[in-house]
Amino acid sequence: MNIPFHGNLYPQCFRSFESEAFTLELVSFPVGAEMGGFWKAVVYRRKTASGAVSQLSPSKALFIVHGFGEHAGRYAHFPSYLSNVDLFVMLDLYGHGLSPGIRGDAPHFEGLTSGLVQAFKKAVTDDPKYEWSLFGHSMGGAVVLDASQSGALSYVTRFIVSAPFLALKSPINPIKRSGAWLLNRLVPELSLSADVDSDILFSDEVVKEAFLHDQLRHTRMTPRYYVSLVKAQARILSHPDKLPHKPWLVLLPSEDRLVDGEVTKAFFEKTNALKQLIPLHGARHEAFNDLGRDEAFQSLNTFLGG
Repeated sequence: MNIPFHGNLYPQCFRSFESEAFTLELVSFPVGAEMGGFWKAVVYRRKTASGAVSQLSPSKALFIVHGFGEHAGRYAHFPSYLSNVDLFVMLDLYGHGLSPGIRGDAPHFEGLTSGLVQAFKKAVTDDPKYEWSLFGHSMGGAVVLDASQSGALSYVTRFIVSAPFLALKSPINPIKRSGAWLLNRLVPELSLSADVDSDILFSDEVVKEAFLHDQLRHTRMTPRYYVSLVKAQARILSHPDKLPHKPWLVLLPSEDRLVDGEVTKAFFEKTNALKQLIPLHGARHEAFNDLGRDEAFQSLNTFLGG
């Protein structure tokens, strides 16, 4: 189900592209009833000089999966940096953005994984002429990794993960961790604070200001989401052999104080993937939203064949 794009649903940044180089749609991807039935996504289609939608062949498409607490709107600047991509699909996961669900909740992590697989397959079915790449940042990176290990993403040509959330830089206090597991048994859907200092995420003051006033982001997490995430991280790390033998770009911000990049490096070194591990010098957790974003986009553009 596709409906006309209404700019007031997302930050102003989306509307700035519509009249220039892209057409936009807000679309709904069917997923299982347990995960809300439909997840929302924003679709950008590049126009030609005449204003028609680009029909270049082979055309490149990029499917984007955001991090925890985010939404598709925080990736609205990607099309202006990636001139070699004609189609962008920016998904809102369950419990995020315009998709259904308690904020920061999921019945289980496998639901996020299966929902991504269903949404991605529908996108590919709708636009089969494109060469599809899949991008995931932070929590989205963990969802992409989990989905790829399931063997259900054969349509993906290239994978990109930015600071994938496989382990925290500073482990959670054991008492808090035990408390979360207890709450999962008693009140699994209890919404708890999961706020992160914006200084950990980026240093760009303009981005910080927009981030703090973004009404679609959230800072909540339920106990069942946390427990299922921990289990998923252990599952991913235990099976490096299941990672597809395809091109992978792994972007590791050198100043990431949230995610442990060393765990990510150790994991990928055990895989048979065609990987490129790229350190982003001086970058904090959200490298694509920080002052040094040009380096991150240059690496991504090169990997995509730009």
